[in-house]
Amino acid sequence: MTEILIKSNKKITYRVVYLIAIIGSLLLSISFFNKFNPNSYTDAINIIVAVLFLIFAIICIYGLISVKNYYISNQELIIKSFFGIKSITINNDEIEYWTEIPKNDKYNRWVILSLFTKVGKEIKISSNYYSNFNEVKNYLIKNKKRNQKVQAQKQIKEIKKSSIILMLFGVVFLFSAFMFFQIKEINSSEISVIGDITSKKIELIIGRKHSRKILIKLKSFPEFNFQISGANLRETYSQDLINDINVGDSIFLGISKDDYRKKLMKIDSLSLSDKYFHYEIIHVESVKSKAFEYLSLSDNNIGRKDNKYWGFAFFMIPGLIMFVIGIKIFYEYLKKRPSL
Repeated sequence: MTEILIKSNKKITYRVVYLIAIIGSLLLSISFFNKFNPNSYTDAINIIVAVLFLIFAIICIYGLISVKNYYISNQELIIKSFFGIKSITINNDEIEYWTEIPKNDKYNRWVILSLFTKVGKEIKISSNYYSNFNEVKNYLIKNKKRNQKVQAQKQIKEIKKSSIILMLFGVVFLFSAFMFFQIKEINSSEISVIGDITSKKIELIIGRKHSRKILIKLKSFPEFNFQISGANLRETYSQDLINDINVGDSIFLGISKDDYRKKLMKIDSLSLSDKYFHYEIIHVESVKSKAFEYLSLSDNNIGRKDNKYWGFAFFMIPGLIMFVIGIKIFYEYLKKRPSL
């Protein structure tokens, strides 16, 4: 049995940070996902943010489980996966040279040690994951040469990597801006108006993070929640609606023709999004009683325009900045690359 001289000791802090990031990102992704209405472009921000948080959670999960365990003996370096299922053994004599790339962000500084074997295999060990990094490093690089040329090449590749990441984020933001620019005004031909009486008192629901929505229940369709939220809620005479309409009063709701035909009349078949994205919720586009109009289509369209231009500017400006900076960094990479 091989005697282990040094075992890498993982820091607790990085695991705690990763777990908090994973749990927090998943909860935020679910929260925004639950707010998404596939029939409304005004809710596009919710699914975009939900997907971004989900991607971030997946990246964190990969980052957490990709941190390996290292065991060093007199003759061998044993590398085990996060769960210890997969193991690789490398003879110490096979390690030919090493490089070290410094890293930093706003709060931390660390280095990435790369060991290169005679067959060209690269082994990366990051100092911010191990409390005894220097001990591990000093043993592994003992009597090994540091390859400055390869290190310079790796630093140039890091510039390329940074530029590509920035450009990709820029593209995501620009695509989000494009999605907001697709928001169109709604017209009467896209709406079906249903008249009914209320089965419960209309209520204003305030959720987590102060999200607000108005819930309307109708006698003829008790299984559905008719909901006013987002930009539509801002354009609604909310307090008048709640005060004026009592249980059993008549009310007229404008909803999308798709919801009317698929959910209420069951004429058309449901799509996958209809089945799994809050089937019980029907978003209201206009509201009136016999005496007063609480949300008109014209007011609805004012809210849509505000969402369109604010959302477009919110994503377009940082998207362009990230994309342009990414191109500039990539240009710097192209200028430095031929000299190596």
